[in-house]
Amino acid sequence: MALPAGKVFPIQIGSELFRLSGASISSDAPSYFSDFFGEQLRSTEDGGVSIKTLYIDRDPITFKDISLHLQGYHVQPRDGEHFVKLFADAQFYSLPRLINQLFTSSIFIQIGDRHFQVPRDIFNAPGDNPNYFSLGFAVFFSTPNEVFPGLDHRGLLRPPSIVPPAVLNRSSDVFAELLKILQGYPVDIRNDAHRAALLRDARYFHLKGLEQKLIPHHISYNNILNQSEIIIRLEDIRQSGISFSPDAPTTTSAGPTAGASPAGGGGSSSSASVSASASASRPSPAPSSTASNPAATTATAGPSTTINPGPGWIHYARPYVDETPHQLVLEIGSEATRVDFSVAPARASFAGKTHDRVSALLGVVASKMNLPATGQPLGLMMLQSGGVGGLATQAVSPGTSGLSEERVKVVLEEGVADVRVDGRVWEGGGGGGERTAAEKGEAEVEEFEAIFEFEGREGRGRARKRRKVDVEEEGGMGMVGMEGEGSKTWIVKNGHWRLRAQHDGKGGMEVVLVAVKIDAYTSEKPRNAQRIFLG
Repeated sequence: MALPAGKVFPIQIGSELFRLSGASISSDAPSYFSDFFGEQLRSTEDGGVSIKTLYIDRDPITFKDISLHLQGYHVQPRDGEHFVKLFADAQFYSLPRLINQLFTSSIFIQIGDRHFQVPRDIFNAPGDNPNYFSLGFAVFFSTPNEVFPGLDHRGLLRPPSIVPPAVLNRSSDVFAELLKILQGYPVDIRNDAHRAALLRDARYFHLKGLEQKLIPHHISYNNILNQSEIIIRLEDIRQSGISFSPDAPTTTSAGPTAGASPAGGGGSSSSASVSASASASRPSPAPSSTASNPAATTATAGPSTTINPGPGWIHYARPYVDETPHQLVLEIGSEATRVDFSVAPARASFAGKTHDRVSALLGVVASKMNLPATGQPLGLMMLQSGGVGGLATQAVSPGTSGLSEERVKVVLEEGVADVRVDGRVWEGGGGGGERTAAEKGEAEVEEFEAIFEFEGREGRGRARKRRKVDVEEEGGMGMVGMEGEGSKTWIVKNGHWRLRAQHDGKGGMEVVLVAVKIDAYTSEKPRNAQRIFLG
């Protein structure tokens, strides 16, 4: 029932009396007010008494803003406390237009020691919803028809108490920068600590799309390979971004031959290294949508092709951010990689969590290639979240992935990979007029003996014993002394690797690590030389 526009209706809120016209009350109806006074008018028409004053025990200050809304003015919440008062009373009075207005307005929230007005549509980017706000403060993000789930607000004496949304244990400065990024403004990331703080809070607020924009990465176009590349750390890899891109049909080589190694390492010959270099440097066409989408490959290919899809490269696209995948250049640091050149081809093993991450990555690659795994691989997301019992109960290793043995094959291409060993540029060995590791070691031992010649035979014996260390006796730990660059074992402080899938010579497939950039050491001394004093 529409109230008469010119009739005045008395409403007392708390200790203050308000008089609103029928036009104002009807402007946002049906409501608690229109229902009450409509019933009064029906009673009056039937011979009843005059219109009674409606008394409601609520806050008159908040109702002043509601009366302005009924009179046609736009009411904007001032802060979080004002917002929740308007929000609760709009629900209690059943004002549909005000409810919708508040539902679509900005979110007022306190982060740390500051109050923020956050537009609701700022979280509409892929991967940013649902998030901490939509899950943790569902009452402010729910639909207008179900604000208090499970409660019949029509029968309530008063609405439930609502605390203004606040997250006091996070930094307001960091959140302000996250908002700038979400709004499309660039933020200058000052250092690693600053990036870590942004990433930490992006993950806390469950903003997955924003997190992918913030992780350390570098995307460039390699004109030599005619390929877009992305450099990303192993710990930042997500399973959904991995894809396999087989070589173009015109490719005649199965890819680089694993095992090119430094002099003295027992690796392949120089001709094998040249072949590996030529194969890895061959331009690779950008992956098509079918090649990058394992599901599409499965749908169009028969069982015989899915078991052995052919050689190719591993690609990666950041979830929610990158539209097309790039050839993956994987960064593995933390001194967790050990490359052994005493075998041919060379092999890489990994320590700690890096071992588990590499194992999980190879398992995911095998699934993207539709290859059967020889064990039960541990998912990357379980590794990232440290799933309950994940690492403790499942024995994972590269050998369980179906794409590698226990130690992963390594390709070290002369003239392609930028390698520094013990702080010096490594130019390869075994050819090109360079001395072998044995020749280098013997020459340096002779030089060392000359320095200590004044000590006599006993002194020279001590010098030789101290400087020539047998790698095998040291358990392959890389303590090689005078052998230096010709060491049989390298500890890789940090490395960039491409991932190449190729035939393993046994009717199956394997993934090899193709070196791009390596910083390694062979003994304790060069490692200690890079230490810094704390004071």
